[in-house]
Amino acid sequence: MLLGIDEVGRGPIAGPLVLCGIVFDYNKIELNDPNFLQIRDSKKLSKNKREELFVYIKKISLFCDVVLVDNNFIDKNGISYSIAYCILKILRNLIDENIYIDKI
Repeated sequence: MLLGIDEVGRGPIAGPLVLCGIVFDYNKIELNDPNFLQIRDSKKLSKNKREELFVYIKKISLFCDVVLVDNNFIDKNGISYSIAYCILKILRNLIDENIYIDKI
């Protein structure tokens, strides 16, 4: 298993910071599935396509967690701390799902 984490909204001016952590279920992934092939840089996708792929991603995942902190949290704590905070929150939620971490 592999946990992937990605973020969006790194600047407090732009609004909240959002991180998503996903563990794919490799048994549910078909490498030639058109939906799977479209999972790329979300900034290059339309809003509708991002929402459609998010539903697909949740369907083929063992674990999917979205964590967000608002601009006030970022202003108070800084961007680096805010990212680390979100990553740790995702890792705690992963453990709560009885999926344990081997390496970081």
